[in-house]
Formats: sequence, structure tokens, C-alpha cells
Amino acid sequence: MNVVVADDEERVCALICALIDWDGLNLTLCGTAYDGISALSLIERVHPDLVITDIRMPGLDGLALIQQAKSIQQDLQFIVISGHKQFDYAQTAIKYGVAEYLLKPIKQQELDQTLRKMIKRHGQQQELKQNSMLLKQKILQDKQERRQLSFQKLIKEKDGSSLSLCFIPSDILRVLAVKIDVLEGSMGNEAGCILKDKVNELIIHEGNSCFTDSCVCLNEGIIYLLVSYEDKKEELFLKESNYLLTFLKTQAEIFPNVSFTIGVGIPVSDFSNLHLSLLSAQQAFEKRLIEGCLSLYVSKALEKEKVENPLVLKDFSTTFQSSCAQNSLDLLKKGTATLLYELMQEKPSPYAYLQQIHTVYEHVGEFLCAQVGKDEECLNLVERGAFLLTNATTLEALDSQFTRLMEHLFAFYQDRREKNLARPIVKAQMFIASHYGDELLSLESVSEVVNLNSSYFSALFKKNCKIGFSEYLVDIRITQAKKLLAESDRSISEIAQQVGYHDPKHFSKVFKKVCQIKPNEYRKLYG
Repeated sequence: MNVVVADDEERVCALICALIDWDGLNLTLCGTAYDGISALSLIERVHPDLVITDIRMPGLDGLALIQQAKSIQQDLQFIVISGHKQFDYAQTAIKYGVAEYLLKPIKQQELDQTLRKMIKRHGQQQELKQNSMLLKQKILQDKQERRQLSFQKLIKEKDGSSLSLCFIPSDILRVLAVKIDVLEGSMGNEAGCILKDKVNELIIHEGNSCFTDSCVCLNEGIIYLLVSYEDKKEELFLKESNYLLTFLKTQAEIFPNVSFTIGVGIPVSDFSNLHLSLLSAQQAFEKRLIEGCLSLYVSKALEKEKVENPLVLKDFSTTFQSSCAQNSLDLLKKGTATLLYELMQEKPSPYAYLQQIHTVYEHVGEFLCAQVGKDEECLNLVERGAFLLTNATTLEALDSQFTRLMEHLFAFYQDRREKNLARPIVKAQMFIASHYGDELLSLESVSEVVNLNSSYFSALFKKNCKIGFSEYLVDIRITQAKKLLAESDRSISEIAQQVGYHDPKHFSKVFKKVCQIKPNEYRKLYG
């Protein structure tokens, strides 16, 4: 604890200081004063935890000192010392919150006991203050979390009702959206998180004169800003929006390959219509596809979201599936070009055009996952493609990216199709490798193991292995027989049985046909 000692007699001040065990009680003397005015000035300057003061001092007596000091530092503690026994002094001191009152002459033991009580009380006060501060922080954190969750619900579910419980409305509610376009290989997530915090700091610092309330959150590479303000501050709002754009332009120099566009949603008057401001903000920033990035676009009204002819989208999904089935890249290229041409004939807004492109891409992604399986590689590929479409900054780049993605997904499908077709053949090869000694091993028995029709299995086996099943089985058996002939002293008959030939004569006939010499001659040469 930090302590100030005040008494109009210098020797009394010195005595009090001498009687206190500063180190033992862990107390620090911050200064002494010999009149009330000097004592008050010292208190204002050093902000002690405890003041030991005489009741009667020139300039400002002890009671007036307590009253004025308490108005400056409410939790300041006092020990009042006086040579007067008048009860009214004690009453007034207690009224001002003084709990300890000592009479002169001061006794060291009594002073020590009083100080120990004050130290204990100070510790309790500090604990209460700390707990109160932690509670306030927890309440504030909970409030911020509720606001973030409510704002995220508006963004993801178009439901702003829960914001009414944690956001302060005004005449106007409005959503601004900062679209972050990230080029390949640049720091997308890092830029979004850093900029979200910087935008929040900027709004808190610069927007106090304009906004009644504000909230910032990041969702899928877009920084969303919800604000409320009075009608009369519309002009100031637009000024703040342009200031935000200027700020982002300076940030563009810090983050290479990252660009920004601000979309300002339409103003609404209640939370039930807040989703309209959100949607119009999203529509506004897509104007960058035509008019460029690093600009601010203010929405005047909601735009039409969909093309007039939904069959255009359905036809392309069918075309993609047909292209995959026929393994025809030319058919896919033609279908992609037709789709983009027909979509543009509808003369959609940039937002509507991008939405249709995303819808088509989602349908293709769903088809791909259904056909090849929703494994990590497939899901990551589809997700990455959606990211690239979202970060196209011109219509030309969007069309080009979409065309490349369709061809990429097509190639992925064909590659997976080949691997999927080869999978039962690999299983068959493993089965043959461990059962070639079984004389009854056949095309039919192996096709049953891999759950395929024998005719289809035969054709698939030949396509993947480049030789027919029977020829493959003979090659496996003869290869193993040559190894046994060269490395063992087993009889020809035993070796024939071990590699799947019950009749040694038939084995010798097959061996000579394949190797051009008889088994016993092979042994003489290589055994």
C-alpha cells in the first residue's frame, strides 16, 4: 500500500513515519504534508491507498481534506489522528467513510494494529475490485459474443431478429460489406482476420460521432459492418464510408495480391428488413466485376437475382454428365461456351450472373461427389474451385476460371473413373497371387470374388492388364514353377501340383509351350 502522512506539526509527521514498520507491513511512504492544501495536492499527484491525517491543519482541516479527497478518489482510505476527544469530530469522520480514529499521543502498538486492519481491508477491496472488473469483462465478452452470433445468423440465415436484443437501433440500420479478393498463393485468411480487427478499431475511433452502434464480423472472406445512425447523419455516414475506402486503399499496399471493394446496402428502419440491406450490399460489391475493385458501390435498390430461363442451368448439368459418360472433352467445351453465351443473353446484373455460375458449379460438384465419392481430395477440389470463382475480379476472369474448372473437374472424374475401374482388378490380382496353386481357380471364381459379371470382368481385366485372364494365370503359374525348378529339388510332379496343375504331363506341355523347353531341361540349365 502507498501511504501519505499529513500533520501540521513536522515532528509529529516524523514520529508517525518512525513508528511504522514500513518493510514489515509492506507499506510505501509516498510523501508528507504539513497543511491540508498541500496534502490534497499530494493526494491528487501520487494517488495513495491510505492517508494518515491530523484533524486540525491550516488551510484545509482534516475533515475537509477527507471530503474533497474522497470526491477525487472514492476508495481512498483514511486514519484520522487528533488530540481532541470531541465526539462530533469522530461522527463527521465516520460520515465521510473513515473507519479508524486514533488519539494523540500515538502508541506504536495501536498504530500497528490499525495499519494491519487497513491492509487487510485494502486487500479485500482490491479483491472485490478485481472480481468486479472480471465480471464486467465477462459481461462485455458475453455481449460481444451474442452480437457476433446474432450478426452471423443474419449473414448465414438472413434472420436479424436476435440482433434486436443486443444491438442499439436508430432511425437507420445499414449493412456494409468489404469484399476481399485474394489471388492464388496470397495470404487470404490472415488478411481477412487482420483487416477485420483494423476495420473494427477504425469504426470505434472514427465512427463515434456518426454511429449509434456498430458491429463488425468476418464471414467467408467478406468483412461485414452493421451500423445504426440518425436520419440527419446520412451525409456523415457516406463520408465515413468513403473514409473506410481510403483506409482500405492504404492497406492494399501492405497485402500484396489482395484487393478490396465496399458494397453499401440499402437503409432499413427495423431488424426484420435487415436481410435486405445485407443482400443489397452483396449485390453492390459484385459491380466490381464490370467497374473495377478498390471502389465503393452504394446500392439504391434490390436487384433481380436469377435468370429468366432456369433450363439453361439444367441443360448444362446434363451436358456435363453426358460429357463424362462419353469421355468427350469437346462436348464439354461446346456446352460450357453455350452456357456462358446464353447466360449473358439474359443481361443479368453482375451479382445475378455470379449466382448462376455458382449454382451451375454446385450442381456439377454434387454430381462429381456422388460419382467418385465424398473423400477429402474431391471435397477440397470442389471447395477450392468455389473459392477461385468467388475471387474473380472481372467477368472475363470469371468466365475463364469457370471454363478451366469445368475441364479440371472433367479430368478429375475421368481419372477417378479409371482408378475405380482398376480397383476390382487389383483385388483380383491379389487373389490370384495367393490362390494360383488352386487347380479350380477360374475366371468365373475370381469374378465372384470381386462381385462382377464374368463377361464384364473378363473385358475389364484385359483392358487393365493388357492380356486375358487365362494368359495372365498361366504366366503367374509358370513364373512360380521356374523359380521352384531353379531353387528347389522337388520333383516335377510336386512342382506341377504346387502351381495348380494336377496332371504333370499337362504341366510339362504348358511349360514347354511358354518356355520352349521342358521342365527337366530348364532345371539342368538353371538349377
